[in-house]
Amino acid sequence: FQAEDIVAQSRLNSIILRPRALFGEYDTALLPRLARLAKKGFLPLIKRKGRNAGDAIVDTTYVGNVVSAMLNAATTDIPKDILDSSGIPSEVNHGLFCKNKTPVFNITNNEPRTMLEILSMIKDVLRWQVRFKTVPYVFLDAAAKIMETLSPQSREPVLTRYSAAVTAFDQTLDITSAQKYLHYQPIFSLSEGLERYAKYSARH
Repeated sequence: FQAEDIVAQSRLNSIILRPRALFGEYDTALLPRLARLAKKGFLPLIKRKGRNAGDAIVDTTYVGNVVSAMLNAATTDIPKDILDSSGIPSEVNHGLFCKNKTPVFNITNNEPRTMLEILSMIKDVLRWQVRFKTVPYVFLDAAAKIMETLSPQSREPVLTRYSAAVTAFDQTLDITSAQKYLHYQPIFSLSEGLERYAKYSARH
């Protein structure tokens, strides 16, 4: 959130957008990291105690939808009274936050899915010949900690404790306020975003 802090503390008339699990063309993190795992012949389905493997429900966001949200944010007049005089949202919070009186909106594809569903879609669209492998979260978290410790500072490890956690726990975001004030609606579905990424990936 350091970049958000810099923007919020500036004198710029700004809006901050928070996309969740961003993927798409020029992605250097999410899908490329999964691709490196796929080369080993499997994709992990994380199992937590008391839950089924891969049943964590998460939101994702295709980059084209973020661009659409940015255009809306730049061209939409947002009511000044959405934040009160102290910079706090003036109504019940539905994905609207603030930083130093700067409005902050959640952005997602608004298609929460289980990790099993998402990984299955990725595997099918990108035609990866892989199998799913159930991995206990406690084991994955410990392995990620070791990788982070041993990895050179100049290179991010294939697996981090953060990446393990975000695929093991439910994480969905409310975008009601973005829909109301920015008139945001996803224009690309998750499957469409993956198809567009697949075409991009085939060319690079």
